[in-house]
Amino acid sequence: MVQMVVFARLAGPREAGLFALAMTVAAFLSPFAEAGLGQAVIQAKDLQGRQVAVLGWLNFGIGAVILVICGVAAPWLGAWYQSPEVAPLIVFIAVPLLFMPFAVQYGGLMIRNVRFDQAARVELIASGLGFVVMLALAVRGYGAWAMAWSHVLKTLAACAGSWWYGRQHLHIPWWHPAPLRDALVLVRLGLFDLAARWTDGAVHYTDKLLVGKWLGTAALGIYNQAFSLYLLPITKLSSIITKVAFPVTARLQDDSAAVQAFFERASRQLMLVLLPVYGAMGLFAETIIITLYGEQWLPAVPVLRILSVAGVVRTFVVLLPQVLRGLGRPQVYFFFLMALLVGGNTVLCLALTLDNSVNSAAWSRVVTSLVVELPLAYWLARKCGISLRGVFCW
Repeated sequence: MVQMVVFARLAGPREAGLFALAMTVAAFLSPFAEAGLGQAVIQAKDLQGRQVAVLGWLNFGIGAVILVICGVAAPWLGAWYQSPEVAPLIVFIAVPLLFMPFAVQYGGLMIRNVRFDQAARVELIASGLGFVVMLALAVRGYGAWAMAWSHVLKTLAACAGSWWYGRQHLHIPWWHPAPLRDALVLVRLGLFDLAARWTDGAVHYTDKLLVGKWLGTAALGIYNQAFSLYLLPITKLSSIITKVAFPVTARLQDDSAAVQAFFERASRQLMLVLLPVYGAMGLFAETIIITLYGEQWLPAVPVLRILSVAGVVRTFVVLLPQVLRGLGRPQVYFFFLMALLVGGNTVLCLALTLDNSVNSAAWSRVVTSLVVELPLAYWLARKCGISLRGVFCW
């Protein structure tokens, strides 16, 4: 959050919009490079080092292909958005896809063994390095490239840290991988998880592509900074519970009563934290924006107020995806996300057609949460044998 605030103050809306556009493209591509195989390592009941090795090499091959695709497609995307300077940013941000495959498996091993202390050290050191790099370059006027360098070096540091700690949990013979057929069960699970994670990313990022094309990079910068604040409570505060929910549910997956009890208790704890945060975000949006970003970002105030309403709605279902992944049901969550993706972007296009403004884009999020997300979440929970009633019956 500190990095986001400092960068927004130093770079301004247009540079923030350029970086948001490049990162949005990267966010669509990154799940393909991992192919969900790191998550399969967590969920698998039995795991062997040679299986993990073949998964890593498979990830590497996919990442190399995606990097080539980025190099070919980036100039076209720059021309499409009338921002040719975004093309080299996209390619540069995609470079870590070549290194991530050999670390993501180790990261999965840390989570599988519930060593969140190790994962936290890696994240803390990598984030600190990224912030220092961003600050040094942003002060010198590097604009969006300051954040791009920060992202790349942070990712490389996280890869090194994951390798250092993860190798303690399982010996992976990288030069003697198992035949691919021995890991097909993990690949199948990973592909379902990939589909769900990619669609989840599309739900969160497609609107930025549309806003950037429809309203321009400066408007995208305003929308993205408000959107980043809106996501912070869900992605950071709730992660205290949601990150634990995946491995815990994976261990309890054969005991439906225990899964239901865990889901209800954890959901209530999340609501106790998130509902007051989003209420305060809506009430004090102007103070928050001016204090963090400065008066040049005042157009983001109404956007943040509107998105805080969507945050209240999302609080009720934020835990469900991790529980379903732990149950080994990512395919069900994938269909839910596909419906949410189509419904949400349909609402967004209609909203921008009726009112060509950033505020209209934010309101489309609220409508989507109420009309599409909540009914679908209720269906999804029933499909997997989970009752939402206990979450609301205190």
